Amino acid sequence: MESGNFNRRLSLHEICRYAEGHVDDLHKSFQRNLTEVLKYDEEESRKITALAKKKYRELIERLIVTAAIRKSRPFI
Repeated sequence: MESGNFNRRLSLHEICRYAEGHVDDLHKSFQRNLTEVLKYDEEESRKITALAKKKYRELIERLIVTAAIRKSRPFI
């Protein structure tokens, strides 16, 4: 069995970069849930998903900036 370092703690910056890469996956499943589970029509689910995607990206960007600040000033 290959031994990986699964116990390594990820930095906030690493977590944000990982999340940023999965925006499109979130987009697909979010829109599917809006139509199939919550019974929104296609057009409305596209609008809601577009707004949610924008907010998600803004949140990730804020977290990346926060991580960069913490990395440059670790004792604050």
